[in-house]
Amino acid sequence: MNNFKNTLMTCQNCKMLIMVKASDWSNGKIQCSHIGCGYVNILSSHYYYSENITQHLPEFGKLVYTNDPSHEYFLKLGKNIIGLAEDCDVKLERFIHNNKCFISRRHSTIEVIFDKWTGLFRYRISDGTKDTLSSEFRKSLNGTKINDLLLKENEIVDIPNKGIINIGGMDKFEVSPYIIPEKVLSTYKVNITFDEDSTQ
Repeated sequence: MNNFKNTLMTCQNCKMLIMVKASDWSNGKIQCSHIGCGYVNILSSHYYYSENITQHLPEFGKLVYTNDPSHEYFLKLGKNIIGLAEDCDVKLERFIHNNKCFISRRHSTIEVIFDKWTGLFRYRISDGTKDTLSSEFRKSLNGTKINDLLLKENEIVDIPNKGIINIGGMDKFEVSPYIIPEKVLSTYKVNITFDEDSTQ
């Protein structure tokens, strides 16, 4: 720890650079100071996991329809557009309630992120998507909820463990995270060394 030099890291939430000091490192965490973020980044004092691990995994988690768990929708690493349109990354069924479907063609976006400090995947959701032609952000018609809390426009939140996503008000899904086996994780462990004369 005596050789630790202040270093920059990317906030795991807002993706902005933050300065990590020796005291932060010894505490094992640092809170992002950027306005509107405040995310507590977990740090490892000895190692992290190489992101190369994501090139060799069979899956990255899935959405499971709570009314009928046989309906599973696999997620990819990065942004997943959820909806009814053919060009969606996750194309849902047209679930009908009282002769209506409440899911939009391009309803919401789930981003799957590998957290190199914990070796776990994070699942972040927002209501709506970018329009393919105009690149403008368009919200869904009937909204998206997490544990019955309606997401605000442009709001991006982490999906909590066992969190229930309500898409359109009628259809609920649970994110089933992919847990990387410990034996696999250990082969991608990178020991951290610091050069006392340089700042990363």
